[in-house]
Amino acid sequence: MEIQFIDHFDEESRHLPRYYQFWNDEQAEKKKKMWVDDENYEEQCTRIIEMQKQKGLYRDTEEVVHYIPTGGVGISLAAGSCWDAAVVVKKARPKKMYFLDFSEHRIFKNAPIMLKNYLHLDEICDITLIHGDYYNTKLDGGVLDFASMSMALMMAEYPERLLAEVRRLLKPKGIAIIMGEPRFSSEIVIKSVIKMHLIMLQEKLKGGEQSEKVTNYKKRHALNTDSGGANAYAMGTYKKMFRKSGFRILEIKKGNPQFWGFVLQAI
Repeated sequence: MEIQFIDHFDEESRHLPRYYQFWNDEQAEKKKKMWVDDENYEEQCTRIIEMQKQKGLYRDTEEVVHYIPTGGVGISLAAGSCWDAAVVVKKARPKKMYFLDFSEHRIFKNAPIMLKNYLHLDEICDITLIHGDYYNTKLDGGVLDFASMSMALMMAEYPERLLAEVRRLLKPKGIAIIMGEPRFSSEIVIKSVIKMHLIMLQEKLKGGEQSEKVTNYKKRHALNTDSGGANAYAMGTYKKMFRKSGFRILEIKKGNPQFWGFVLQAI
């Protein structure tokens, strides 16, 4: 089966700062552990899979893939190198799979090597690779049986918008698998909340405008934001976001000490 390619970005959007931030500097990406090229793809793809196994994300995904209906149509959002296809596609065996990523070289250069050359998944299902925005996938609504994300919701600047798009794509009772959400100990959560409230108090006493960090915290209840844009949320915040976005929780993965995992069903 041939892999199909769709590009949602025009030349104008390619010159916007947001397009290049983090994900579309190819020379910088080549220095990262997730890079894949034709020459050394077997070694590189094996390393990527092993990295996910060490983080426990491979096992976490294996343990919930049974929720995905066999022979369905699904999408992987913020798919990157598409490592999760080693579990999702091989186990669930969908008839069609979309993989979408904001990074042009990851989805158009790295992903085909992982999917076709290394995993041979083009022999299992139809594959479409989309260079696009996960807030607006431009796919028809209500047509997908499942959606999967790994370390994706944590990177979303607007998590509610992402969840709303996932819900729009899914059929009623469709499944959303969300893995790789960072978790913190109760001590770190308490310290983070106290620290943020102290910053808010200091800014209030100074009579100045609130910093962007404080504004984002109040809007999203994020516990921690690093320089790469990754966020962590309290469990209550996750539950509230999922409920408001039209999902019910089928399972919360708690066995991984580094990450939460969630299996959701569209209501």
